[in-house]
Amino acid sequence: MARMAAVLVTLMLVGGTMLTAAPGAHGEEATARLVSAVRGQGFFFEIGERRALVMGALQGTLYVESGADALDGTWMVCPSSFTIDPLAQSFEAEGYCTIARGEEHKIYGRWTCAGVLTKGCRGRFTITGGTGRFAGVSGESEIFMRTHLTDVTAPEKGIPRSPIGAAQETGVGLITFTALRYRTP
Repeated sequence: MARMAAVLVTLMLVGGTMLTAAPGAHGEEATARLVSAVRGQGFFFEIGERRALVMGALQGTLYVESGADALDGTWMVCPSSFTIDPLAQSFEAEGYCTIARGEEHKIYGRWTCAGVLTKGCRGRFTITGGTGRFAGVSGESEIFMRTHLTDVTAPEKGIPRSPIGAAQETGVGLITFTALRYRTP
């Protein structure tokens, strides 16, 4: 009975280690198409006569559609800012992303894109570093992002309404890394 318990504990430890490790991430060059349904929250600010700024963060789980699966199921958070021209329906956006497999294995990157509000934006994602099994990682991808506003909340009660048009926004979207090529040392 004690031996069986020891075997079960060993299997659980090995299985847990395998689940948290980044499979195939060490010492390779790989390409993957990644997709994430994201939720976001941010704040809307009027910054010009025909310009607005939304600052917030998008977060979701990355899924591999094709290619290397080392990043499948990783968690992603992307602080971002969107500069919008509402009359032209155009925008430019930029931000950073942290892609994590647990606390120790992370990839950091920066992205920019430009596009049309109803159609999304295309741009570039560049990996800037990593930790754990992703230490020294480098790479890049085209990025496609499409977001949709789901809720706008006026300032809280008791706070005077601002004449500069500030509000809190919530949205959903889809981020696609069309062909993320990455290299680990």
